[in-house]
Amino acid sequence: MGVTFKTTYNKGAIEYCVSAKVSSIHELTQFTERDYSQYAIKNKRISVPVEILDHGESVYTVLNEFDAVYNHYSLNILDFNPHIGTRPNEEEIIVLPNLLRETADFLGAFFYYPRSQAIVMAQVARYITFLMRECSQRDPREFSKEGIDPSWYTLGDTLIVSIEKSDFSDAIWVTGFQTIEVLEDGTLKLWLAYVVPDYRKTGVYEALLAKAADWAKSKDCHKLSIATDTTDSNVMNYLLTSRGFKLDSVTFRN
Repeated sequence: MGVTFKTTYNKGAIEYCVSAKVSSIHELTQFTERDYSQYAIKNKRISVPVEILDHGESVYTVLNEFDAVYNHYSLNILDFNPHIGTRPNEEEIIVLPNLLRETADFLGAFFYYPRSQAIVMAQVARYITFLMRECSQRDPREFSKEGIDPSWYTLGDTLIVSIEKSDFSDAIWVTGFQTIEVLEDGTLKLWLAYVVPDYRKTGVYEALLAKAADWAKSKDCHKLSIATDTTDSNVMNYLLTSRGFKLDSVTFRN
C-alpha cells in the first residue's frame, strides 16, 4: 500500500491530506482505521480498485464514513471507436503547448503565441474558470463558491482545442478543449475537459477524444486514462462508459 501526504483544496482552503492506493480489503481496513491526527491531517483519500469494490457489503461497511468523489476510467487505444457527432466538418481541431501551466497569470502565456492562437488561449483561460465553477456547484467541498483552485490550469502539458471560424471575418470561437499529458507508463492522461454549453451534444467532445487518441498513437501510448467526479449531474460518466471506457477504480474521501 502506497501512502502519500499532500495538500488538497476544500472550499478554496488548503488542507493536508493523506492518500493511499489499496490492493486488498486488508489494506483498506488498515488505512481507514489508522490515526493520522499527529500529522494535522484533516481528511483521507483512498483509491479503491473495482475488483475490491465488487466484494460488496463488507467493503462498503469499511467505507461507511467515506464518500465516493472520483471515478477513474481507462481505455485501450486499440479498442477506441470514436462516435463523431453532427458537426465534424465545421470544427477545426488544433494542438498547442499548454503554456498556462508555466505562469500563475493567464495573460502571461499569451505573449508566447501568435495573435490568432493567443485569442484561442484567452478563451480557453476563461472557460477553465467556467469549468471550475461548474465543478464547485457539483461538489462544493472541492472548490470555493467561486470555483477557486489555483492548481487546475497547470494540469496537462498539451492542449487540444476545437475551434470554429467565421466565414465572414477573422473571428475564432473556441467550442471545447481537452488538456492531455503523456505519462511514463505509456498512458495518455486526459485532464481538463470542457465543451461550451451551446456546442454540447453536437459531437465536439467526440472529435476531441478522436484527436487525443490519434495523438496517443503518435506518442506510442497504449491507453487513455481519465478521472471525473461521481456526482449524478456529471454527464461525463455516461459519455465515457458509452464510448467504451472501463471503470478501473474509485476515489473516496471522508
